[in-house]
Amino acid sequence: MSRGARTAVSGNISNSMRSNYAELGVEEYYRKVGKTYRNPHMPGIQLCLFTWLNHWLAHAHCELDFEHPISVLDMACGHGEATICVKAWEMSLESATTNSAGTEPMPNHDRATSRRPLARLPPSLSHPPQFSLVATDPFTSAAFEERTSLPCSSLSFDDLANGIVPPLPPQLEGHIPLFEIIVCSFALHLLDSPSKLFALLWELSTKSKWLVVLAPHKRPEIKDGWGWVQWDIEKGEVCPQMSKGSGELVYERVHCRTYRSQAFM
Repeated sequence: MSRGARTAVSGNISNSMRSNYAELGVEEYYRKVGKTYRNPHMPGIQLCLFTWLNHWLAHAHCELDFEHPISVLDMACGHGEATICVKAWEMSLESATTNSAGTEPMPNHDRATSRRPLARLPPSLSHPPQFSLVATDPFTSAAFEERTSLPCSSLSFDDLANGIVPPLPPQLEGHIPLFEIIVCSFALHLLDSPSKLFALLWELSTKSKWLVVLAPHKRPEIKDGWGWVQWDIEKGEVCPQMSKGSGELVYERVHCRTYRSQAFM
């Protein structure tokens, strides 16, 4: 599942995502638009992910295992918005290490690109980490593969909650945690059953160190005892309370909240 809450674009059936969900239901809607779906919040998603990745690398690089690629799961990946942003940040970070002028090395073709922060390599690192991205979506895998040229599994939230994982590159098999980062962009708030949300998040907390949730609002509410603590993105520390709005990023009406697994503190 995935995404939007505000204005739809060509291929998304209605101008209102709320109307789409009310008329068709979430699953039926994404079955109908699986190949044509576009998330209109891409500018905010880029700004949030570039900013978060900079803070993450600054605070977490001392924990990274540079002998393996940084494993990222784009869960409920939609049309690949999060994957595209992570890859763009990775490319920007690589270019920044040899860009003496200190300017943005990525092509400046859109509003989000022109406003996003520069990728920054901490002074203590001599080279940037490499990423290995894996994606899942039961409805939009064809759209994802067409846009990114990367494979995408069709695993659902229920599959992941039951411990099923997408096919992994050989170098990641048996790695603990399985993923360094799980990103869920404009999808987790669609899981409206608290019991299913708990089951999914608890299982994911055993497989990933970080969970990044992008949404058009403050939902879903992730509670204490579900395997995660909320992370203050700018301070680089645990928030004193869960789901109180502290420590999150908000760009272009996109909310970015980060959680750290209690299993990998």
